[in-house]
Amino acid sequence: MNAATPAQNPPLRDMRESAFGAILSALVQRCPNVLAAVFFDREGETIDYFSYLDPYSTRLLAAHSGIVFNSAEYRMNWLGGGKLFCTEISTNTHGIVILPVRSEFYLTAIVGREAADGHTIDELLIAVEELATEAGLPSG
Repeated sequence: MNAATPAQNPPLRDMRESAFGAILSALVQRCPNVLAAVFFDREGETIDYFSYLDPYSTRLLAAHSGIVFNSAEYRMNWLGGGKLFCTEISTNTHGIVILPVRSEFYLTAIVGREAADGHTIDELLIAVEELATEAGLPSG
């Protein structure tokens, strides 16, 4: 994934933006270290996204991150380790944060080389609630 920054390129899209995309856009505006944010379902299907990265690669990474989250969640339940709240993955080029949006949806954010800081996590949690409200999901 080639990292583009807001200063270098406008956001990239390959589908029409929905109300969910507007929520993700606002998230990225509040958190400049977020390069992409994807709202998707348990099957890995993108509902909407905002990205400065290649749209296809961004959506594919998010779908894969859902598999990673589900696997970790299953193992935590099996081990009696409690409820999985968030998964963070660090690579040599990006950080990836995966948060559940109730039980059937997820938000994945791709951040720069630095891991997500407290401000970013707080903003992601706000976005989770905004996405859930927009989707009409019950409080959880």
